[in-house]
Amino acid sequence: MRKIRQLHFTAWPDKGTPDYAYPLLAFHRKVRSFDPERRGPLLQAAAEGAVDVFECVNLLRTQRISMVQTLDQYLYVYQAFIQSSEVTFVPCSQLKDAFDELSRDKKLSKQFQSRPASCGYTVISAFRDLGLSDLGLFR
Repeated sequence: MRKIRQLHFTAWPDKGTPDYAYPLLAFHRKVRSFDPERRGPLLQAAAEGAVDVFECVNLLRTQRISMVQTLDQYLYVYQAFIQSSEVTFVPCSQLKDAFDELSRDKKLSKQFQSRPASCGYTVISAFRDLGLSDLGLFR
């Protein structure tokens, strides 16, 4: 017997975007908890660490037509990627232990500097190349 779970993210308006990326990232984490072997599609990165969002969206479109339809939705995907590279998920019940471990190993300051150095540059460069750098997404 095979168990099938269907999860539906309902906060994504048709041809629009959610206000924040966090609910989508939390949903993604929940989906991944049901697939610990990571057999589903993954975000693909080039050898130099640049993320090919366009290719990732094309791959996802093989499973769901019209996955990303508008410029705002592409911008949202980029914002979600940037935010996901900065977020560390620790369940509340494990927060004290995680904090103690980071403090013991003197990794606490590194934890908050863990975003890949190329991430911001690569994404901002992509926006600049597309002529989208003046949209006020990056401060």
